[in-house]
Amino acid sequence: IAFSNSVSAHSNRWMHATDANIAAARDWVDNLRADGGTHIDAALSEAFRLSSPENRFSVVLFLTDGLPSVGEQDPERIAQRAAADRGNTRVFAFGIGYDVNTYLLDRLSAEGHGATEYVAPGESVERALGTVAAKISHPVLTDIRLSDTPVRFSEIYPVTIPDLFTGEELVIFGRYEGDTENEEPIAIAGRRAGRTENFAARATFPEHQLSNDFIPRLWAARKLGFLARTAKLEGRTEDLIREIRETALRYGLLSEYTSYLVQEPEMVAADLARPTRQFDADRPMPQTVGAAVRFDQIVAASGSTGRNAVEASKRAQEQIKVSNAAELDALNDVTDTRDEFGTLRRVAGRSFVLRDGTWTDLAHTEGLPVVEIAQFSDAYFRLLRMAPELEPWLSQFERILLGGSKISIRITGDAMDNPSEHELDQLVRGFRG
Repeated sequence: IAFSNSVSAHSNRWMHATDANIAAARDWVDNLRADGGTHIDAALSEAFRLSSPENRFSVVLFLTDGLPSVGEQDPERIAQRAAADRGNTRVFAFGIGYDVNTYLLDRLSAEGHGATEYVAPGESVERALGTVAAKISHPVLTDIRLSDTPVRFSEIYPVTIPDLFTGEELVIFGRYEGDTENEEPIAIAGRRAGRTENFAARATFPEHQLSNDFIPRLWAARKLGFLARTAKLEGRTEDLIREIRETALRYGLLSEYTSYLVQEPEMVAADLARPTRQFDADRPMPQTVGAAVRFDQIVAASGSTGRNAVEASKRAQEQIKVSNAAELDALNDVTDTRDEFGTLRRVAGRSFVLRDGTWTDLAHTEGLPVVEIAQFSDAYFRLLRMAPELEPWLSQFERILLGGSKISIRITGDAMDNPSEHELDQLVRGFRG
């Protein structure tokens, strides 16, 4: 289907993929010429016009390098009409260049259980399209869902479990609660070749497992990607932006709504003493000067078109799909020289800023109770034995404030607290949440 001022299709019906029909379709594509406007609404209507038998895996690949300029031009109304027309069709969208509407493309793919690929100027359209086309040619399981679980799951990301294709690995992150001693099977169900398939495997759900301490940050990255896309598709609210900001700070991650604000060293103490500013989507990004840094400045989200919008959408897509620590590090790599000033340091996935002689975890939030432990005291070593995951941070700093889930821990030179074994156990539980 080609679209400019109007829409034309190679055929108005389904065709068998014979050699002759494929050759004729290629000739038709070779003779296409860029001409006129961009009638996206009519093109999508034509793409969804023909229904498919229930056991067929129906896919639309939608490519555009422009904004809607003919017919219906409101991205919201175009998206609503497409959602009503698409049925069970999967939609994979491709935005070529920066002159595209990311809201429209992201919404089409989100509601169509697909994905959006953005191809920057100079990048290969053929490579991007070929990768997706090769993948979706071999579906393994569609309409996947968790059909039976021994514990209660919440905040699962991705929220809508995507289809699984040959050669892919599907990784899901989420929270769980319930009987952690339960080793009943976890079951998933999906569709293949028109029938329902069921799979089950035994799984353990420990209360805490040190070897998996990297998982919360991966879960948080997925959550940030989902929240960022929600803000773009459903509108920014103060509560939503606050949740993005708090999640980013809690897990030491970057987001579209938090940024490193660089300031002169003498400005830092006064600036950190000020109360956190309320969300203001219209306030411009401050200019960067000097050496010291602060990780709490909310910046306005990009619009729906242009390079910034494309980069923001690409980042959200990458966060939604992040599956391992290497991918997460690449997404949150801060390549500058600010660390040499000793003001901000990143250790074992957390960011710390020096405040009044104490390295303060940016995950610590005001209002959390703080328990003080004297460095190298008996309680200090008992704490390390009970919570060995603290060792990477305690070994790097003499004075440190670590932000926990319900309780924060401050290591000082002369602390008044001397918790009992039971109190330490409660402290560790509160820190871990």
